[in-house]
Amino acid sequence: MKRSTITKSQQSTGVISAAELLKGAIRLLLGRAAARARAVEIFQRLTTLEPGAVGAEELTPEELPFLRFDAAAQELFDGWRADLEHRLRAEEDHPVLLSHLAKYRSLLPSLALLFHLIDEVDTGRRGPVSCAAAAQAAAWCEYLAAHARRLYGAVTDAARVAAALLATRLSEGRLASPFSAREV
Repeated sequence: MKRSTITKSQQSTGVISAAELLKGAIRLLLGRAAARARAVEIFQRLTTLEPGAVGAEELTPEELPFLRFDAAAQELFDGWRADLEHRLRAEEDHPVLLSHLAKYRSLLPSLALLFHLIDEVDTGRRGPVSCAAAAQAAAWCEYLAAHARRLYGAVTDAARVAAALLATRLSEGRLASPFSAREV
């Protein structure tokens, strides 16, 4: 709910009428409905998209049409990819996580293409994949990598795994009380 719809007396008392709550809920739902309708429209336009309409190149009729990065997007991708390769070669993370992150070599260009095509059908602009789309894809990759680190950390952190195993043995009564390190 917008703060401006709450009166000074409501702010001081903390009381909001049911009518104000209902008005706020209606505004929220209408905003969501409009966003949902716009998303559905964009997805429908994407399903009927012709490659030539967005400036896709086609080397031969047998090959799939493709889009390239524009110069700025290519530069951004090259720098991002160099950083990723350095991170992968440093082997400072668990091999499972490194294997996951290695897939990002294709994730960033794939996301950039999706963001670019969504922008194209929404605005009508054509041409190579933009730097804005590549930057948005890079931000998503960093966001997803942070989540992957947390998820994989739960199963690859030796201390955490050992603590979980100890907790399981204790809760199931498989360790005497008191117990020695040898019994663990």
